[in-house]
Amino acid sequence: MGVMAGTLDLIQRGYVGAEIRDGTLYFSPKLNHRLDGLSLPMRFRNTSVEATLKEGKLTVATQTDGFNQSIKVGVGDEVREIKDEERYAFTL
Repeated sequence: MGVMAGTLDLIQRGYVGAEIRDGTLYFSPKLNHRLDGLSLPMRFRNTSVEATLKEGKLTVATQTDGFNQSIKVGVGDEVREIKDEERYAFTL
């Protein structure tokens, strides 16, 4: 379990650059052609989130789970509020 968790942590923080600051989920992805098409699910503030790296974009989508919450997501200086069942593509 520790190795599996470490691998996921490496991908989330090392390659996708996921971190939480001031109540906002920030990404600072390290683009790598081997990771093109990478999609990973995560939870942030009781909201299911799917982050996808593809073709120079990071797309963040929220999935409905009955809470109807919005979350703040940022890449660089750009921060967006994403509501339930919405998606936003950040150009990298």
